[in-house]
Amino acid sequence: MKTIMRRKVQLCCAVIMLLMIAGCGAGANYSNQTAKSLAISKGAYEFNMETANSLRNQGLISDSQKAKIVKYANIYMKAHNEAVDALADYVEVKDLPETTPEELAAKKQAVEDLYISLAVKSADLVGYIRQLRRND
Repeated sequence: MKTIMRRKVQLCCAVIMLLMIAGCGAGANYSNQTAKSLAISKGAYEFNMETANSLRNQGLISDSQKAKIVKYANIYMKAHNEAVDALADYVEVKDLPETTPEELAAKKQAVEDLYISLAVKSADLVGYIRQLRRND
């Protein structure tokens, strides 16, 4: 049952993040909106980490639960940094005359694939912290 709920949360987060990125369009607008979406995602991550710290400071989570949060947080940050790097790669080549449409499409697809991965990692972290909050 928990696995089904976790997958639903992941799917919802992925759909929301994809809708955000899909609305970005192309060119500079795509780059700017994707960067904003990544910043929003990181802001949500920071909020959730503050929530986890608050739970920890109140003695409501154990050392093993804290370790699991740190594990999820590290996985999220790795995915976030990969998405940021992919976006930087896209921005770097998008206006170069020697960049082929295929190369640009591949760079953009890499950003979107990593963005989906980021949504899943975010959902894992949020889902675990929500579970801890329900148990307090």
